[in-house]
Amino acid sequence: MTPEPTPPLEATSLWALAGSGFAVLASPVMVWALFGDPPLWAAVSAAISIALGMACWVVATVLKGRTEKVSAIRLVGRALWAPIRFVLDFTF
Repeated sequence: MTPEPTPPLEATSLWALAGSGFAVLASPVMVWALFGDPPLWAAVSAAISIALGMACWVVATVLKGRTEKVSAIRLVGRALWAPIRFVLDFTF
């Protein structure tokens, strides 16, 4: 018995949720930085979490664009804008 494929919108939501989870994982270090310099290991782990969150948002954006059947050039534009949008949404 083979598992049923995940519907496109559900897959998009899962990737976006994963990206949000990585932002939450990095948020204690961002708060820590308001009161002083966090240790290097904490800053590096937060940077890795943010980078992984950006990657998840790019995947979610591409999946959403393919579901909406947008043109290829618009899909590339959305994919290039996704990491910037991720940082703006979760750090300010």
